[in-house]
Amino acid sequence: MEPNPPLPTALSWALVAFIIEFDNEFEHRMPHKTTRHGSTGGLAHPPWLVSMAMWAHCMRHVPPDGITAGELARRSGLTAKSLQMVVKRMSQWWGYLSVTAGPAAGGATKATGATGATGATGATGATGAKPPRSAWLIRPTSAGRQAQEVWEPLAGLVEDRWRDRFGQAETERLQAALHGVVSRSGTALPDFLPVGEPRLGQPPPGGAAAAASPACCPRRCWPSRSTSRASRTCRSASTRPPPRRASRSAPTCCASWTGPGCG
Repeated sequence: MEPNPPLPTALSWALVAFIIEFDNEFEHRMPHKTTRHGSTGGLAHPPWLVSMAMWAHCMRHVPPDGITAGELARRSGLTAKSLQMVVKRMSQWWGYLSVTAGPAAGGATKATGATGATGATGATGATGAKPPRSAWLIRPTSAGRQAQEVWEPLAGLVEDRWRDRFGQAETERLQAALHGVVSRSGTALPDFLPVGEPRLGQPPPGGAAAAASPACCPRRCWPSRSTSRASRTCRSASTRPPPRRASRSAPTCCASWTGPGCG
């Protein structure tokens, strides 16, 4: 191992280590199946084991009552083509999602796999008209909802382990340094390594520093539990959140959130 690797190399090592620990914990907690080992039991129809990328890009954005394909594309930051690939695999292949014709179809429809995201045929509205792909409704299956409950606390769990393992001060210095890097990027970066093609957005009002620089964080906040980015609110970071009620992630720059305690 290089004693002083370039910054991208060192960050890649840290990211891979984090994902491995995150995925290992999910594998331990969630009933699933794999090609090599079959089913772990615990569910009549367990989903296939998938990685953190599917949580980051897809499942964390899907509320229990569903989301349209168009809105999921907006929240995920993926292009339509990349989102089609993700939703097809998470529904038709791996068992985390179901896809039906949405409200724009004009009536009752039958459920399909990832038809709405991939443009496959087989479902129409009550009038016989095929709805636009962006109107198809994507919902978590029962296994998908269980997986969401397992996934949600894992990032915070791993971060807490790293604080204990490497030290609170060292972890906070790393977070502050990375906020500085992001603030100078000049664009709204994806939340996770893209699957396929990302849509790189424009920096927020005031520049990327308004959302990423530690200078905008007189105190840090724990975002409250929510699958909708638009509805996230802050909790005080003076105490760690209860394991099942508050945020599952690290304190985030307050200016990135809304609600009491942010500023």
